[in-house]
Amino acid sequence: GVSAQTVSKWERGLLSPAIGLLPRIAVFYGCSIDSLFDMDKVYDADHRKRFAEKIRALHAAGDFEGEYKAFVRETEIDPDCFENHTNLMTLVLRRGMFDTAHISPLLSLAARAEKTCTDDYIRGEINRLMVQICGQCEDPAVREEAKRFYEKLSYLRHSREVYARYVTSGKEYEDQVKKNIFMEIDLAECSIRQLCPDSTPAQDAVFYYKAAASLYEIVLDGKFGGNYDIPLICDYATLIRLYSKLGQTENADEYFGRTCALLDRFFVRPRETSKLLYSPDLPGHAPARKSIQAILRQLCEDQVTARYHERIKNYIVRFDV
Repeated sequence: GVSAQTVSKWERGLLSPAIGLLPRIAVFYGCSIDSLFDMDKVYDADHRKRFAEKIRALHAAGDFEGEYKAFVRETEIDPDCFENHTNLMTLVLRRGMFDTAHISPLLSLAARAEKTCTDDYIRGEINRLMVQICGQCEDPAVREEAKRFYEKLSYLRHSREVYARYVTSGKEYEDQVKKNIFMEIDLAECSIRQLCPDSTPAQDAVFYYKAAASLYEIVLDGKFGGNYDIPLICDYATLIRLYSKLGQTENADEYFGRTCALLDRFFVRPRETSKLLYSPDLPGHAPARKSIQAILRQLCEDQVTARYHERIKNYIVRFDV
């Protein structure tokens, strides 16, 4: 909304932007208005040292309310020091300040960090702290906020099942924990397979795929898994191919047998499901049998697995019924 000549004068120090433009400039650069004025020159090392000494004195005196107020004040005058955000949240968590009055300023700080903090680790730490804080507040509206922070937790950096108790209870809590456990295992299995590019020697690939399959074997516990059976069948199919290429037919037969046992579970009524799975059926997913048929057809197209083709075709037909 200004001319190029005006911007040029700003850059050369001949003019300063009108104060009304500062919010728009801050939004454009994704920073605070304070940072436009280089507030680090005001809140220098000496300022932060004095503030740290003040906090230590309040803490030693047991004046935790005073410590809380000092932190809140500091976040207001130095909003880009996100270390103060996490320190304040840690204080609230440790001292059990779970009333709405103490939590409300934290919600504003968390919202600000989400918009302006560029450090993924700090944002993750804020979300982790806020799950625990909001989840222990008696105000239903604040407890709802806990769910929002929970959804932001990274599966890789934080074990989400540890924090599920702050956002759910009863059967819903149990299902969420099981869901999280499986997602952690699914991530680990995918990571193991990424260590095995196409150029990997067959014998080395066998090691990685056996390790990957073992994770699913643990969570499935030899029982029906619906959609969760699919990745294990994929790993088994790869192992059948690898052992066949290596001429190790005995090992290939072993994993083909495991595959058949797994496939047979789809035709058993009633089905006994694993204790670690939150649900054998995933809403919005294609029927498991269709995905399994596609895997089986790929095995039928591979000449290295020709000795299993007739038995594989029988399963394809059975899944069509």
